[in-house]
Parts: sequence; structure tokens; C-alpha cells
Amino acid sequence: MTSIQQRIVLAALSTVVSGLAAYAIWWAWDLETHQDQGRNNLHFGALEHDDVVGVRPRKSAVMKGLMGPLHGTNIPITRHQNNLGLIRKTDLQGQLSGPQILLHGDSHIMGIVNTADNVSSILETKLRKNPSTSKALVLNAACHDYTFYQYVLRHRTLSAQLQPKVIVVVAYMGNDFLGLEDTRRPYIDDQGREQPTNPNPPAETTTARLKELGLDESDPLSGLFWQGLNQAFYFQQHPERVPVVKQKAIRVLQLSQAEAKKSKAQLVLAVLPSCDLVLPNAVGVLDKPVIRSVMKSGIQQNFYDWFLSTLQKHRIEHIDLLPLLRNNGRTQLFANDLHIWVPAHRLIAEEMFKKLLPMLRND
Repeated sequence: MTSIQQRIVLAALSTVVSGLAAYAIWWAWDLETHQDQGRNNLHFGALEHDDVVGVRPRKSAVMKGLMGPLHGTNIPITRHQNNLGLIRKTDLQGQLSGPQILLHGDSHIMGIVNTADNVSSILETKLRKNPSTSKALVLNAACHDYTFYQYVLRHRTLSAQLQPKVIVVVAYMGNDFLGLEDTRRPYIDDQGREQPTNPNPPAETTTARLKELGLDESDPLSGLFWQGLNQAFYFQQHPERVPVVKQKAIRVLQLSQAEAKKSKAQLVLAVLPSCDLVLPNAVGVLDKPVIRSVMKSGIQQNFYDWFLSTLQKHRIEHIDLLPLLRNNGRTQLFANDLHIWVPAHRLIAEEMFKKLLPMLRND
């Protein structure tokens, strides 16, 4: 082997080792983040690659982990992902009978609860007890880390297999707006155009915000960062991005309307608030000046109010979940990591039932 060949081989080996090291670092971080250790590991290994969306729920998988109510004791959790990657115990084959409700959302609706306690399971059970909707199917296509635009893409991947009468998009106000800034997956650019994953995305800034707020994964309520504080802090630091992101959100609403029209389905937006809007006193125990400043900025409430008014302006059917959850006011509405917990799933299912039943009758 010549010296030139040796240098080429060494360079190649160096690249491989560097890549493996980077992968090992990522793997260790992901494992540490999602393994139980008193936390949630239901997302670790739950996803697989998707050419259209970027990722999707892994098909034919059973995920197990530990989770419990806020300030409460963790219990074993089992979530089922069927042959289509839907959150459901049973597989779906052939022609489906009965009215279909297709549910899109992020990890809150994908659920860190047992399958039977998920909003989709509860809603289907309630609908089937009603004579006019006794064959209803509630198909939960939610996925961890999805945001507004991913709901549209996920719908496109399922549109050939499913024929929903109603499409329910659960928009999570805690981080869906921030997600529209992420170009590491298919995204909407500042001009409202649909774009594939950016091969050279900007350096991530989340870690810096986490440190600037004086938080780390060991903090009792670090989930607040991922479920709302991160978004609020980002837009506090970059107020010039607020109108741009709002235009992106409007563009996604337009795309959602177009997809519903193609599917000959009715579109409903369920607007899900973050924990800091529902239980401001419960999350206020993080008594750090910079966190207090972000929470008192009103950014999250402003986004919430703007989104509701936008849905009204565009005459999009919607469900405002903030009054429902705030009036309940129990800390048990949320899990230890500040995803919605079992009582919230039940309340939301009841509210969806009231909204959807008139739409599904006479099918």
C-alpha cells in the first residue's frame, strides 16, 4: 500500500470513527432522555423513517414505559401502535366500514398513557355507544415531535388508505409555533413554500436556551421547558420572527383545508393549551427570575388568542380546550413530564364527542 493510499484509508477511518462517535453521543443522549429513571421512555424506539414526513410512528409496535400524574407516582404504561402506525390495539385491514374520524397531533395525543386511556380510544367507545355512530372508528395518527406542517404531511401519507368523514387536528400551543422554525425536517419557508429537509440547517439553539434559563434534565419540572417555556423564550429573544411564524401557521391552515377538501372531509381544529396556561400557579415553583420573566411575558397567551381569532376569521370549525381544562384546574390533568394525563384525555374526549356527534350522524 502506497503512502497516498494509506493516507486515504486513514482519512476514511477517521471519518467513520467520527461518525460513530457522533452517533454514540446522540444514542446516549436519546437513551438517557427517554429511559425510565422515573421519567418517560415511551418515545424511545417508537418512531421510524418516513420519506414524506421525516419520521412516523413505528408500525406494529408495543411501547412500554413509566409515567404518572404531576407530583404523583409513576405507573407502568403500555401504548400500542398498529399495522398503520396508528395508536390502536387492533390492526386495520381491507375496506373499513362506519364513519372514520382521523385524529392528528403530537406526543400529547400520541399519548404517554395506556392505549385504553388515550383520547382516541375513549372517544371511539363513547361514539359506539350512540346508535347513530355505533360503527365509528377513531384513527389516531399522532406522532411525537410533530408540529403544524407534519400533520399535513402525515395526512397525505394516509389519504389513500383511509376515508375520514372528519379530520381533527389537535394543535398544541406549547410548541407548535416554534416547530415551524425547524428546517431539519420538511418545512414551510418564510415565503410560505413547502420545502424538503434542509441538508445544511442552522446550528441548534435549544441547548443554549436551556442553559440560559438555568435548567437541566434533573430539574423537577424541566418538562415545562419542552412543553412551553422553550417556545416562549425563543420568541421573547426573537420578536421579529412572530409575524413570520404566524404567516406560516396561516399557510398550514390553508394546506389543511385543502387536504380536507380532497378527502371530502370536514376539518376541525382542537386547540390544546400548554400547562403554564392551564395551571400557572402549579408551574410557578420554578422560582428563577429569567423564567418568571418569560412566563409573565404573555407570549403563550398571545399566541393562543391569536390562533383562536385566526380560526374564527377563516371560519374553521374548532374546539377551544383552555376553558375546559382551566375550569377543572387539577394538577392531575398533566403528567410528571407535563404531557396531558389521563383525566385530560377523558375531558378532551368528552368535548370532542359533543362537537363531532352532529357531524357524524346520518352517515
